[in-house]
Parts: sequence; structure tokens; C-alpha cells
Amino acid sequence: MMHSAASPGESSRARPAVSLVVVNARIWTGRAARPWADALAVSGKLLAALGSSAEIRKLADSDVRVIDAARGLLVPGADEESLSLALAAISAGESQAGPARTKALVSGGPADFTLFDRDLTVAPPVHARAPEPVLVVVGGAILRDRSTAQP
Repeated sequence: MMHSAASPGESSRARPAVSLVVVNARIWTGRAARPWADALAVSGKLLAALGSSAEIRKLADSDVRVIDAARGLLVPGADEESLSLALAAISAGESQAGPARTKALVSGGPADFTLFDRDLTVAPPVHARAPEPVLVVVGGAILRDRSTAQP
């Protein structure tokens, strides 16, 4: 089920225009009600919706950038502290962020997140390299995008 910033009963036309979509991800939301999602949509500086890849793809017009995360892990936040706390909570098997401990991804909330090149919730092979952030978004703006060689 998709969670969006639009109120129940509002048409999709009432939603703000989507500017970025990430699909095929393993998204840890930091919320007990829905700890995991597959995709998200960004509208301006805010997270417009969380849901399945199929649901979120429907929100993207032909001119919206769609990023295939290739099952990489996406977590709330972009600063070192937020990332460390989110990864620690995931490692501990927590379904939600503790109060004031770390950020959560919520429809209508800030679009601040980091996408890693792989799912860090599964044990990597012994010889695996360290995971790399491939996409960093703060306030809806892409600060780092490995696919475009943006630092």
C-alpha cells in the first residue's frame, strides 16, 4: 500500500509534481508502522510517497528522473550520525528509529536520504569491499550521484 502526502479522497492531480523517483530499492523507513518499502517519490524538498515500485512508477511523468536502485539499501538521512544510527538500528533488528535517535522517512517529511550500492542487511562475502553511497539527497536536492559522476 502506498503512503502519500495527498489526503484521502484527493485526486492524483492534487498532488505536487514529482521531481525524482527511486524504485527497486530496499528502503528502511525508520517507522514501526511500515519499516520497509521498495520505492519513493520526491516532490520539491519533500518526500511525496513511499510504496511498491509499481505504485511509485505510476507517479512519474515521462520527464521525471527514475533511478533504479538495483536492490541497494536506502536509509533516512545524509549526515554521518544519521547514517550510523540507522545502520545500527537495522543491524539490531529494530523496525523503527528510537526517539530523537535518527531520522525517519515519512510522506510529507523532508526528502533526506542516502542510497548504498547494495543491501547492507545481508551478510556480505568476506572479500567484499565497503559499501558505497551512490545517491545522497538532502532537501530534495541531489548532492551526490555516482551515475552522473557528481561528487
